Amino acid sequence: MTKPVLLPMEERAKQRAEKKVLLEEKRKRDEEYKLEQLKLEQEKLILAEMQMKKDRLRKKREEERLRKEAEIEKRRRQEEFQSLCIKADEHYHLKLTRKYGIQPWKRLIEIVKINDQIAFTYYSRTLFSKVLAEWQEFTDQSKSVKINRANECYRMILLKRCLNAWKKFGKHYDILEDKARKHFSAVLMKKYFQYWQYFVTNERLAFWENEEKAEDHDDRRILRSSFSQWTAFICSLKEERIRDKRKEELRKRVKEWLPDFLS
Repeated sequence: MTKPVLLPMEERAKQRAEKKVLLEEKRKRDEEYKLEQLKLEQEKLILAEMQMKKDRLRKKREEERLRKEAEIEKRRRQEEFQSLCIKADEHYHLKLTRKYGIQPWKRLIEIVKINDQIAFTYYSRTLFSKVLAEWQEFTDQSKSVKINRANECYRMILLKRCLNAWKKFGKHYDILEDKARKHFSAVLMKKYFQYWQYFVTNERLAFWENEEKAEDHDDRRILRSSFSQWTAFICSLKEERIRDKRKEELRKRVKEWLPDFLS
């Protein structure tokens, strides 16, 4: 009687174990898929960042080339303009000297001084613009390097946070799975004990019922045996009486015969 009850429970336990293995495999596949997706996203981000860096470097080189060409053109025009100015001044001074003498010569000297002052001011402004442009370039480079470092640091921090979140999720999942396993074992043990208690109770009741039936059957058997023995005893008494009666009759006949024989 125990085997038919335990077979379904063993079958269900086997099914639950198979289902648990399937769920574990599915969870592992899902985790592997998520990790693959995360790796792909990280590779895409890295490729995008590398492409952005290449584009910025290419753009920066192009801007540097254009700036250098503009500076060269600007310097050439300045030199050409200065050369023309010098030639014009020389021609003008020569003409004044030829026409007006010393007074024009003095004015020419003053004009030369003024032109020298203008040239010095222009040179100072040009030098300041050049220094400012170099400082702006250095500032932009430094800012670009700092931004790249900040982006790299942010990417590493984001990656660490993602990995820590996955670790916490894995630990939390393991804790929940352990709790579920313990709960499942407790529930299964409780059900087993209930089934066993139910089985033992039914077996005890069946045993008591069979024992009671056996006692009733034995009482009836003893009663039948007693009646049979009593009936047989009465019949044997009757037969004994009949035999005694016959013996008595035989004695009487023998007594009746004996006197005749003696006479």
